[in-house]
Order: sequence, then structure tokens, then C-alpha cells
Amino acid sequence: MKAKLGAGLDELHGKIANFCGKRVFGKQQLTRLSIPYGVNGGTPSETQLAIREKYGGIVEEWKNATEEQRETWNAEGEKTGISGINYLIRLRWPAAPEPGLIWTLMQSLSGFDICNSIADMGDGVLLAVGNSGGRLAKSTDYGVTWAITQPFSFSTIGRAVASLSGLDALVAGDSEPYLWRTADAGASWTQEQAPNFGDAANQMIAASATLLFYATSYRPAVHYSVNAGVDWTEGPSLGAEDEASAVCYMGSGVVLAGTSPNAHIFRSTNNGVSYDDMGQLGTAARVYAIVKVTDLIALAGTGPLGHVFRTLDGGLTWTDLGRLGAAEQVQAFSCAGSSFVVASTYPLAALYRSSDNGATWVFLMSLGSNSMCRALITTDADIMLAGTGNSATIYRSLPSTP
Repeated sequence: MKAKLGAGLDELHGKIANFCGKRVFGKQQLTRLSIPYGVNGGTPSETQLAIREKYGGIVEEWKNATEEQRETWNAEGEKTGISGINYLIRLRWPAAPEPGLIWTLMQSLSGFDICNSIADMGDGVLLAVGNSGGRLAKSTDYGVTWAITQPFSFSTIGRAVASLSGLDALVAGDSEPYLWRTADAGASWTQEQAPNFGDAANQMIAASATLLFYATSYRPAVHYSVNAGVDWTEGPSLGAEDEASAVCYMGSGVVLAGTSPNAHIFRSTNNGVSYDDMGQLGTAARVYAIVKVTDLIALAGTGPLGHVFRTLDGGLTWTDLGRLGAAEQVQAFSCAGSSFVVASTYPLAALYRSSDNGATWVFLMSLGSNSMCRALITTDADIMLAGTGNSATIYRSLPSTP
């Protein structure tokens, strides 16, 4: 279905859900089609059914309208060069762009094998790191184009990049315990010692311009800094686990940490000074990602069977929402808008989308021939970006009308 967009929908051409839009003898027509069921024809998705119901109501209203009503709608439509039925569609269903619906390939990051993390510096500036021989990718146009530099030592695997402000950011390594700092949005970098505990990073996040958390890969601890990473405090051991695999800041001192190899959730109420064990998430082995959705709602992505778990009470209790398709790992989440969440999975770098704060999920697409998608973010303009493995390809999603 092709749509011409104005303030709403101006013209419809092609097929969408259960309807076909076309112009016949100068008049716009929206006709009902039949959606085949069964293995070969396929069952309509939730999105298709919702669109069919919405358009169905508009079509019925048009059919049941009086001639006078239709003439009024036609006259109003002619004022902006559209037909009466499209004027009615615009009237009943004004355009409401939603994030994360349609994804477009931007470019592969030259010299990268895997894109591990992307940071939004604001105003269209993005920084990306990964398995890249010390390379950094920078965009100044919300991810449309990327410039590659090599500011880090060749052995550095950029595991995480955290934005502290519009100019300041930190990069944490995976294979060596170093931090790299920029004060000019990635133009230049200085090497610093990572938290002085010999730990490489699984993840590093900035809760504010000064408060950072550093989930370690060599032991089960989340180190923290209250002065923008200049000094670090060693985090307490998270039970008998091997590593801290994910961390999320919920606000008001609440920190959630996920672990491996038994996928426990640990919860702090004092900015990471101490933690309580909330228990294992089902039978999972690793927590790959945790994301804050609201002040009380958070999601956790696990493996090896790719389940999503959800809390409604700030991490105290968790509900298993089931497996995302055939996923083995739920690798990343990103929230956008008021209730939308996108999740990325391994294998096939498959994307799933929720429009109800993670309660239910719909498959969107697989990102080319890639096998993984560890980097998933939403910018200050509700533009979403995904960075993949295999070819370190960047995909982008603009808010679009369903």
C-alpha cells in the first residue's frame, strides 16, 4: 500500500491488511479484499486485523452515508485535492506517527565486525563502538551517514559507549580494563584506567551526567561512579554468579542487575551500594538486557530460549511473558513514545515490537542476513537505530503512520 501523506492520509494506492486502495475514473475507492487463512495463505497478524477493523468501520460509514453527506465530504476533500473517502479517512483516523514500525538499512560500518553499542549525544550526533580494531563510528545526521576513525588501541573491543552530556562520553572495553573519554563529542579521546578492579565491561550506562554503572564480565559485580567516571567504587558481589551481564537504572536509587550463568535479578535501593537477590528468571541462564519502561515497569531479556520477563513493581517480582518467536537470546530493548518498545533477538537479528509497555509482542522483521543485534537505541527525536553483528550494519526507523 502506498500512501500520500499530508496532515493525514491524502491518497491510497495498493493493498494493506484487508483493503485495496485505487482511483477509478478520478474517484478514490477503498475496496474490501479477503485475507487467506491456513498454512499457505497465512493468518493475518494483529496489526493487519487492527488496520482491517479500523478501515472497515470507515468503509461502512461511507457506504451507509447519505448522498448529501458524501457530497459534503467530497467538497471538503477537493479543497486539499483529495477524494471524499480519503477526507473521511483523515477525519476519522488522523495521522499519528509511531516509532519503530519500518526499518531501513543505512550503511555497514567499515572495519567493524559487530556493532556493540550506540550512544545518543543529542541533536543528531551518535557514537558507535564494537568489535572493530579500535575504531569509532560517528554520525551527525541521526544515523544516515557514518564516519569511521581509529582513536583507540588496536586491541580495544568497544563493548559500551555511554553519553554523559552533549559533548562528554565514555567508552568501555571488553577485552581489556580501560576507559576512553571524550569531551568534544568524539573528536578526540584520552585513555583512562577502568575501575581499578581488573574488570572488563559487559555494559556501562549513564544514569545522569555524573552517575554511572559498570557491569563486569570477570566477576559478579556492578561498579559505580558518582563523579562522571573519574573515581569508581567497587560493587558488592552478586551472589554466587560468575558475572554481571546487564544493568538498568530505574531512578530514585533503584538499580536492577542481571547475571550469568543463572539469570538472577539483583535489586538495589541505594544506587548500587548493596543489592538483594530477587531470584532466578524462570530457567534462564543469562540476562542479556534490562530496560526501564516506566518508573515501575521494566523488561528483562534472557537466554538460551529467548524469553521476556516483566516487572510491574520496580523489580520486586517478575512474570514470564514467553519466548519471542524462535529466539535463543533477547539481546536488547529500546523504548520510544509513550508505550512502545522494540526488542532485538539472536539468531537472525529479528526485531519484535510492543505497543503496550511490553505486555504483548508482534514480529517486525529480520535485519538482513545478520545473526545478532546488540545495539538498539532511541534518539531524542524518537528515531530508532539498530546495530548488527556479522557486517555491523546500521538500520534506522523513523516514526511512521500505521
